[in-house]
Amino acid sequence: MLPIEDRLPAESDVRANWHQGEPVLSIICLSYNHADFIWQTLTGFVIQRTTFPFEIICYDDLSTDKTRSIIEYFHQRYPSIIRLIFPNENKYSKGVRPVEDIVKPECKGRFVATCEGDDYWTDPLKVQKQVTFLQQHPDYVLTTHDVHAVDEKGQVIATECLAEFYKADFSSKDLIHGWAGPKTQAMLFRNVISEYPPEFRNCPYGDVFLNSLLGQFGGSKYMADIKPSVYRLHSDGIFSPLSISEKVDMQAQCFLWISRYYHRIGKYADAKIYRIKALEKYQRELNFLDFIKLSLVRFFNFKIKKLFHWRIF
Repeated sequence: MLPIEDRLPAESDVRANWHQGEPVLSIICLSYNHADFIWQTLTGFVIQRTTFPFEIICYDDLSTDKTRSIIEYFHQRYPSIIRLIFPNENKYSKGVRPVEDIVKPECKGRFVATCEGDDYWTDPLKVQKQVTFLQQHPDYVLTTHDVHAVDEKGQVIATECLAEFYKADFSSKDLIHGWAGPKTQAMLFRNVISEYPPEFRNCPYGDVFLNSLLGQFGGSKYMADIKPSVYRLHSDGIFSPLSISEKVDMQAQCFLWISRYYHRIGKYADAKIYRIKALEKYQRELNFLDFIKLSLVRFFNFKIKKLFHWRIF
């Protein structure tokens, strides 16, 4: 068997069927201490077979392991395809949103796909199929497909990572209101958002906010003929180690910030939907008696302070 390096396609092979011109697609890869996984991620990019040029923008947030050296190796093999953004400090810890604040302004493509350095793609025709669909259907803003989950050793632990309900097409309004649920590493979308609202910075789940913003430009297409991308669950991930309660709380916070955004721009019906969605998340930790108590406050003018004083809560 060939060494793993020699199984990578040559740069000329990746570009063999490209037409001339600027990149049609920008692939964003955000990494931090992904040395155990990043090779597989980058391989999933360079095996893509397309008729159009694409660029790969690798942003590493000052990893302390060998992530950068692996990315640099790929950059040496594909210098005209891979671009590097290597800050000299960890921006995420400084409150910076690396993708939105730093990488997105650098994207040249009319379309964008994002895959973090611990996830990966499996279908070499993935982006060709997605871009072709969007080029032929201007009323859609994004495409998505199925996702599987693996553990740190690469063993499949979930083939239903994407709920069956989400394996469908969704309208613009569905996207705006957050009913579509596409997974980040499976999405490919039009590069139509030139500026992110200030509320976006406070949203724990940026992909939820992004999908709502994209919905203002069209609907989403689920493509069943694309092999599943892979989401990796591991102890060093940002969200996967969180408890269910913590994740629900972050989802609620996200909905509240999206609600504030729509309220600020005068879309009050959209804002109300997200307020209700936030309340639905919070109520999951309440029991029936809690609902009775809250009803006393809401409908019978009871004061919360008195309820606490009376030890009702």
